[in-house]
Amino acid sequence: MGIRETLNKNPAITTAGTIVIILIALGVITWEMLPKSPVKIMSGMYYTDDDGQSTFVDLMNKNPPFDHGGKSAMLAAVFSCNGGKQWVAYVQKYTDDMKATLDDPNHSEISSSDLESNMLVKKPGDTEWLTLSSTKGRELTNVKCPDGTLNGLIRVLPQ
Repeated sequence: MGIRETLNKNPAITTAGTIVIILIALGVITWEMLPKSPVKIMSGMYYTDDDGQSTFVDLMNKNPPFDHGGKSAMLAAVFSCNGGKQWVAYVQKYTDDMKATLDDPNHSEISSSDLESNMLVKKPGDTEWLTLSSTKGRELTNVKCPDGTLNGLIRVLPQ
């Protein structure tokens, strides 16, 4: 007697076998869909209150500039090349008007273009703030490694 005849004569065994196969398939699918490493939720950003000489981590919902121990804190854009030394490539803050708007809990919706046109950037040590949306502002934020290449360049975010 072949497999087909055995399965036809024993429908309970056929049903049980089918259910086992389906459960194994569902288990494999579920296993493959699980993340392979723990997912980390980013909640902080790097900031500086000494023009990029040092950084600290604070909540990402801060609207720079903000008070940090009596000093004005800005968002710090921290980079690294090939896992080497980290540096602050530029600092960012909002215009006074945009900061006032963002700090108002009842502010109306703000477009990304309005945010960008009211974001100021500068290199640490410089005195001139540039509008992010300007040509010079875009050039400043087009970061390269110290050797002038993009090899291994990454934006460093807090862990």
